[in-house]
Amino acid sequence: MQKSSQFVRYGFWFLLVLHIVGALLTLSVLFPIMNSNSRQIHSSRWSKWLLRIAGLRLRVEAPQGLPNQPCLMVSNHISWIDTHVINSFMPVCFVAKSEVASWPIFGWISKKIGTLFIRRESARHAKQIVEQMAHDLSHKSFCIFPEGTTTEGSSLLPFKASLFESAVISQAPVWSLAIQYRSKITGERSQTPAFVGDMGILESMEKIMTDRQLEVRVVVLPTFDPLRDQPLNRTHLAQKSYELVSSAI
Repeated sequence: MQKSSQFVRYGFWFLLVLHIVGALLTLSVLFPIMNSNSRQIHSSRWSKWLLRIAGLRLRVEAPQGLPNQPCLMVSNHISWIDTHVINSFMPVCFVAKSEVASWPIFGWISKKIGTLFIRRESARHAKQIVEQMAHDLSHKSFCIFPEGTTTEGSSLLPFKASLFESAVISQAPVWSLAIQYRSKITGERSQTPAFVGDMGILESMEKIMTDRQLEVRVVVLPTFDPLRDQPLNRTHLAQKSYELVSSAI
């Protein structure tokens, strides 16, 4: 029995390695000649398959539908796999801390799919990122994690308001996402995917791949519509998004 379970475990790791190799080849050979729409489709499809290989079942709850135009998406942050969860049903560009760029393989992949990397200690660099986002929000969506770090998912850290300025400048819609990881069997909250403390990326991948009984629930909540709502500054936008996400987790 133990040998059988080890065989299955190695099989999933083998599929993961093949999946990553496929991504590297696609990004190196096909992405340079693809248009932006084709890149998004391939990126979203890759994320969907990653969730399947990891044994993660996705459940999206969007009582008022999904965004149908470029927008700023705001999410709580639990794990490195959050980006793939979001990208699997709503292709977006992400804003990540600069350290992610140096991650083996995944850092390179993030660069190739258009992730913006922000140096959190530099106010000047943050302003440059905000200006770039504001310009690009006219034709593509971004997702930010304003807690600034990951948590175990049971609570929410205060939202940093700086990147919300991009939506204020561009008058782009804002949508909030509340992510929860739960057991498929018991329905109870799971801390298995939590990427916290000194945990390494391989250790986290091992925990997720071994579990096989995880479900991720994402609640999608409209937060600000520039055509219908009164203008808000970045502080008020951050607070409104925080309250929506906090109520849904």
